[in-house]
Amino acid sequence: MEKIELLCAGAEALLDRDDYGQESASLLDRADQLLVEAGRGAEEVDELLQAALGREQEASAADSKAERVLSLAETDLRDPAQVLDVADATNRQVRAVLVDEQSSVEVRHLKLRVRAARDKIQSLRSRLPQS
Repeated sequence: MEKIELLCAGAEALLDRDDYGQESASLLDRADQLLVEAGRGAEEVDELLQAALGREQEASAADSKAERVLSLAETDLRDPAQVLDVADATNRQVRAVLVDEQSSVEVRHLKLRVRAARDKIQSLRSRLPQS
């Protein structure tokens, strides 16, 4: 009987070894899978960081351009909605003056520019945050 009990205990230990080995292999496979996913995640994080840095550079360039052109426009305004309000009001004033002008190549050209500016103002207003 002792031999049977030892054989059973040995068989149980061998079966436990196989079960633990399979669980270990499964856990290692999952860990490997997570490491691969983490690697892809790290690559994506790097890509996102690079894109964000690029956008920061573009924002800085846009800020420099805004300062330059708004200084040329002789305005201290820095809120886009207010700047567009002034542009729209000025555009309406120019359009009103052109109504009374005698038709010429220059007047027609200015009227085209007024229409193009009106369209540009409307397009830019559509980009303003909605509140």
